[in-house]
Amino acid sequence: MPEINLNGKSINVDQTTAQQMKNLAAKPDLTALVNEYWTAEKLGKHTELKGDYLEILQKTLLVEPEIFKKDLFNNRFNLREVRSPITGILTSTKLNGDLRTSYLSMCLGVTTERPAIGKGEFLFAASFSNLGFSKETGDLIDLDSKAKIEVKGISATLGNAQNGKFRQMSGETMRTVFRTLEIIDVPKNEYYLSENVAKKIKTAIGLDQDKAKQIFTYLQNLRKENESLARDAVQLYFDKKQLIRTVAAMHLYAYMKLEQDDFLLILNDKEFYMAKAPDTLYDAYDIIDKLSVKPWHQGEYGIKVTLR
Repeated sequence: MPEINLNGKSINVDQTTAQQMKNLAAKPDLTALVNEYWTAEKLGKHTELKGDYLEILQKTLLVEPEIFKKDLFNNRFNLREVRSPITGILTSTKLNGDLRTSYLSMCLGVTTERPAIGKGEFLFAASFSNLGFSKETGDLIDLDSKAKIEVKGISATLGNAQNGKFRQMSGETMRTVFRTLEIIDVPKNEYYLSENVAKKIKTAIGLDQDKAKQIFTYLQNLRKENESLARDAVQLYFDKKQLIRTVAAMHLYAYMKLEQDDFLLILNDKEFYMAKAPDTLYDAYDIIDKLSVKPWHQGEYGIKVTLR
């Protein structure tokens, strides 16, 4: 068991306590590291994060500050399609052995409301030197390529309530759908896109592509309806035979286009998945296929998804 000297007396402490006390003693070095790492460009709109990062390092750092600094500044994230355990951020990168695993949960716990930091954003910016917070659209940005990254957590909405480009699911939307398809046996408490309602819609559409196009126009979450998107959705729907997932693909495709994001990063409690922004509705469906999709409820600006 390690010993520390306190007022001339040697005291036995556990390894964790010894390391944390050592990190506290190294606070000037860690502060300098934090200030150098979190540049104004990397911080974006979030100028208050340096203190959070310093506190986390003081509790989780396992190596000398100069060793960690070298590893951190050389630790870079390659934007590509990839799926990985969250623990891989430590075990499969240059940070392997530098930090306690509690670093991950502490970083995941750093979130804010306005300006918003969603779960996972701080972890990636804190762990990879080429990632920072976007000042404009998107959540994160590659500081080298300027590629924009949209980060989504659990039960993430494929829409934006803030920019006026998306519309909510409403009772009126479903009344229009039911009236168009002459569906009359739906109770008022099911006026949303549930699995049960989706079955009724599928039966009513049958093989009628014109009806399908009308319905996929109504089920867009866009204030300005997109005929081309509805037409592509018809082809996708008759190919895949999955109504809710086709709607989710429309929402994802439109969301990434309107937000002008280059990559999607979505994570649950154990894993993360990154994909390039979809170029086609089929690309969007391939991403949706890796996610669990919830019903589209009234008041929501898009279908909610979670990495499965």
